[in-house]
Amino acid sequence: MSDKKKILMIDDDKIQLNQAGEILRSLYEVFLVKSAESGMKLLAKKEKPDLILLDISMPDMDGFQTLEEIRKIVGDQSMDGRTI
Repeated sequence: MSDKKKILMIDDDKIQLNQAGEILRSLYEVFLVKSAESGMKLLAKKEKPDLILLDISMPDMDGFQTLEEIRKIVGDQSMDGRTI
């Protein structure tokens, strides 16, 4: 089992995902997914990231809608949503 902090990145841009993965993997356990649906499936499997990096502009479900759905899965009190 890894002691590394976990980061989930949800972005429909494959280049962004790959670049972030290359940068972050040396320090963190990184989960990269291309859609909101994939991210929510990962969270439903009880995977608990320490940080979620979420693209706001995605085709099927935007980042704000995704955040609301994620909060339903993990609960509001376990999340501190910040937009940067």
